[in-house]
Amino acid sequence: MRLIVDRRTRRRGIAVQDHGHPFLKTAGVTVAGVCAGMVTEYLMDPERGRERRAKLRDRSTHAAQGMNGMSRDMSNRGRGMATAARDRISGRSGDPTMTS
Repeated sequence: MRLIVDRRTRRRGIAVQDHGHPFLKTAGVTVAGVCAGMVTEYLMDPERGRERRAKLRDRSTHAAQGMNGMSRDMSNRGRGMATAARDRISGRSGDPTMTS
């Protein structure tokens, strides 16, 4: 890598030399295109595509709800740890209504 300056725009950038093989790049793009086509065909199948799309939608909704619960759990745990640390520093005891 080396620092270059574009004379027309006076912008600086980094020149990266490409040592890749053009065949591998072409093959990678081809494989990605074939995979995208297969997924599209799988989901748009006239016989079972509607069922597959519904199942995919249900699974993604369920996963999103699980992530929401997990983020809420982590938030509550962090808040509890911060409260415990603050209580230890200030010398106060914890909330007497809370059980451990």
